[in-house]
Amino acid sequence: MARELSGSAQVNAVGYCIGGAALATYMAWANRHYGKENMPVASATFFTTLVDYHKPGDIEVFLDPATIEWLDNKMEEKGYLDGKEMALSFRLLRSNSLIWHYVVHNYLYGEKPSAFDVLFWNMDTTRLLSHHARLVLARVLSE
Repeated sequence: MARELSGSAQVNAVGYCIGGAALATYMAWANRHYGKENMPVASATFFTTLVDYHKPGDIEVFLDPATIEWLDNKMEEKGYLDGKEMALSFRLLRSNSLIWHYVVHNYLYGEKPSAFDVLFWNMDTTRLLSHHARLVLARVLSE
């Protein structure tokens, strides 16, 4: 669609977070499907994107088969992965800074919450359409 709108033979793509994982999956497919000569993407830039799932770090606690099956069922039910569910995952991974800091300082100390960029970023959620998420999940499961 970007090529149609721009009239360009190739576009430069940017992927952020799970969108970057979906872009990486697309790039792998497109390289095989189109080949070098007809590739619709000239370059891909990835921000905060996990593409190597062999050692994913802290997020690994959410990458077991039962969790992936639960996510797949939720997406099948709604047609998308709700951004609130992704935000909860990040809050759990960074619970000291995204949950407990505010419990202690707001509730126990009665302080006004200070601005925290990651907290605001985490609350700016985006729904991930199920067919895009399935591409990412298929890649995770195949690794």
